[in-house]
Amino acid sequence: MRAPKIPSPRQRGLTLIELLVGTMIAAFLTAAAFAFAAHESRLMGVSRERVELSQAGRSAIDLIAADLAEAGAGLGYGIANGNMTEPSAAQPCPGGTICFRGLLTGNFTVRGVPFNTAGVTPVLGVPVNVDNVALNEVDQGGAIGVGYVAPTQAIGMRMASGSYASIVNFNAGQPEYCLDDPALGVPTNFRDGELVILRHQDGILARSGVLDLSASGACVANGASCANGCRTFDVNLDLDRTFVSYDGAFGASYRGGELLGGLRTVVWFIAPNPGTRSGTLNRAVFDSNTCPGPVANIAACSGAVSEFAETLFTRVWVWDTTAIPPAWRHVGVNPIVTPDRVRVDVELVMRSRVPDAKPNAPIQLQIPDGPVCVPGACGGGDYGDRRVYRTTIEVVNSGRMALPR
Repeated sequence: MRAPKIPSPRQRGLTLIELLVGTMIAAFLTAAAFAFAAHESRLMGVSRERVELSQAGRSAIDLIAADLAEAGAGLGYGIANGNMTEPSAAQPCPGGTICFRGLLTGNFTVRGVPFNTAGVTPVLGVPVNVDNVALNEVDQGGAIGVGYVAPTQAIGMRMASGSYASIVNFNAGQPEYCLDDPALGVPTNFRDGELVILRHQDGILARSGVLDLSASGACVANGASCANGCRTFDVNLDLDRTFVSYDGAFGASYRGGELLGGLRTVVWFIAPNPGTRSGTLNRAVFDSNTCPGPVANIAACSGAVSEFAETLFTRVWVWDTTAIPPAWRHVGVNPIVTPDRVRVDVELVMRSRVPDAKPNAPIQLQIPDGPVCVPGACGGGDYGDRRVYRTTIEVVNSGRMALPR
């Protein structure tokens, strides 16, 4: 009798145990692949949010720096007795002192809108006024968390950065300016009704008003005075938006001086975002276009630059030549009374839309004096992914060279 034929290994099938083991391995690998894909998708989402956060923060602080670089352009200085109704003179110059009018810090009001109304006294004793914005912490699931009050500041800048031209005649009732003066290198493009600055040739006297191009009459400053012709104009008073740098500015003749257009006040501030209970970085522009008259609601003059902004702080410094050796000195909210260099530090905190996977410690700010943290108290944090953006900009002090040293 012949023995049964044993199949070769190539002809054998899978046993039940082998099939079960293979199925378990396949299931494990499939689950791992799905988990890895979900993890990578989440990481890609978080990375995308962080990229957007970084881009938004850097763009916002660059825009603030660009406005700061123009602060005071064309304005020069004002004195204690000068009329300052936009904004109100919340921080008057000491008697007889010439002050820089390009930066607005501390308590100030523009077109009836107050800024920096809540005050704190920092450790160093320099009064710094801040706005308090009601925000919310971020829960692990991204829901609205515990409410807290975020300290923040608003900063304003006044500048005249539009067209400019030489004033060749300033006879009563018929001032004239040159058209397309080659010496200035830019074409004149004034608009009827825009806010302008008349600046004296000595650089100290200056006053603002509303440009009136309807004044008619023969322009006499042609030929040698204005190679490309001239135009008659007038400047009407607007008591709501009057800037006077010196007592004699109204009675002065501005012949030989400059006409500067585009006078405006720009204010950067943080406001609550009701939909998310986060903050929004806003830029308000007060000029003859966006806010031609008094307003009661800041929304009429401002636009949101970036969502999920939480805190904005600035610090103003002046170059103190009286110190030995000369050094930067923090002026707080006091008037800038020196003709020397001016510097502004900016600190902006932004928050991502997507909550982080783990709680983060609060961010302690560097500009405010004393322990100031976001969010809330310095002892606790939340699941918000935050980034801090800082910059330093030196302000061009337009009245510096004209002042007696």
